[in-house]
Amino acid sequence: MAVVIRSNLALENYSFVERMDLPFCVARTGKPWPQYFRDLLPLGTSEGVITKLHDWCKTSDRTRWDIVRGYTKPNVNALEVLSAIRGAGHEQILISVTTPEALDKYIELLGFERFFPDGRCFGICGSGLSKMEVLDDFVGKNRGTGRIIGIGDSYHDLLGDNNFLYAHPDGRAFREVPETFVKPYERVRDLSLVLKSLNG
Repeated sequence: MAVVIRSNLALENYSFVERMDLPFCVARTGKPWPQYFRDLLPLGTSEGVITKLHDWCKTSDRTRWDIVRGYTKPNVNALEVLSAIRGAGHEQILISVTTPEALDKYIELLGFERFFPDGRCFGICGSGLSKMEVLDDFVGKNRGTGRIIGIGDSYHDLLGDNNFLYAHPDGRAFREVPETFVKPYERVRDLSLVLKSLNG
């Protein structure tokens, strides 16, 4: 909901009549934020305008983190699952299509710092890197040889040997996965089901 509010404040600031709603934003979860504006606004809207809207969302005093804080909370069972993974001695990293600064703030708001300390949290917006490239670099630098388990709400997150495509238990639809996608994955609405892979 925070994205809806901040985006609509930006649209209002630049005198656009279009507005986003929650279903519109949920359907685009995992896409870069500028893409939301591209999909909403009339065809031919310049990239300069899209950039201005996005920048306003990131920097305006009217979109301070107190707006986000009211709508940000961990998903059901997220804390239990992250704690179990850490307790079992496994590495866990977070890769997101957002800026490093914004991702660090979200981690702080969620209270996830203990699960994703420095060097384990990667915001790749503007980096030119894909999630797979970041993962490969991390594994190479840390001499990882074990299985990789991917968890996310988009097939772009399913980068591991075992993968879980997540959809919120409130009934939101699972994101589509192309028929050409070949990595194994399981659909889950309960994050605790991921734990069965720890000893698998």
